[in-house]
Amino acid sequence: MNQVTYRNQWHYSNFIFQQGLNQESLTQKELQDIQGELRQAGILTRNHRVSFEEIPQHYSYIQKLARQSFVIGDKVYPEEWNHIHQPPLLMYYLGHLDVLAKPRVSLVGTRQITDYGRIVTREMAKSLALAGIVTVSGLADGVDRFAHLGAMQTQDQSTIAVIATGVEMAYPSSHRSLQGKIAEKHLLLSEYLPTQTAQRHHFVMRNRLVAGLSPATLVMEAAHKSGSLITANYALQFNREVYALPGRITDTESVGCNALLEQGATPILRLSETVQSIQELHRYQRGEETKI
Repeated sequence: MNQVTYRNQWHYSNFIFQQGLNQESLTQKELQDIQGELRQAGILTRNHRVSFEEIPQHYSYIQKLARQSFVIGDKVYPEEWNHIHQPPLLMYYLGHLDVLAKPRVSLVGTRQITDYGRIVTREMAKSLALAGIVTVSGLADGVDRFAHLGAMQTQDQSTIAVIATGVEMAYPSSHRSLQGKIAEKHLLLSEYLPTQTAQRHHFVMRNRLVAGLSPATLVMEAAHKSGSLITANYALQFNREVYALPGRITDTESVGCNALLEQGATPILRLSETVQSIQELHRYQRGEETKI
């Protein structure tokens, strides 16, 4: 069983058990039946043991998880995720879910950010926030970090961090303080249990959520094999718009962006024009105007 399949099966079973176990009316026999169905479906293996006798002592923790999570179909669940490959069934969060009701745009890019990328990324996120548009990113080093910081300069509830660990963990550890501020005044999202540490495949899975949460993804800087190009590819697969910041052909961290531009991405030439373009895209989505 590959890692991605295991992840999906684990979260599916986790979702089933949390929904069921929060209903105290379920009998032990009913819980055993659920276990049997999950085994028959191949979601639980034969050597995966579940002791229902121990469940009552975990009620308080289960209730805490329920208060910090939402599931597909809930009112707050982003409509955009209904139209992506492998939409998350269960999401944990810290912060303000009201942020999900605001217009959003995803900002991604290299961890090896240049001085130019740092300035433009921060100003881009700040300009978007001032226009009422929430910046979505992955809280990684480099572009992600400065995207969050730029948005946070303006007001509360202006950025969303989708992370590759549980909400009680931080990767990289140097971002723990920044993650705490986002969790307090903005919104922190994860599809992993709160104490889950980062695994290699989590980052690719996180990228699909970042791209899927917005109608457009802005790539600020990217090397030839940058992970942000994976996010851009997800955006294209999900029929979303992709923008890219042009760079000098001699700059390693601009190779990926220039390649995206060559393939038809919209160039980021002026901050004000890009903000206006994103606003028009959101108005088009709401049916307020015709896309040109």
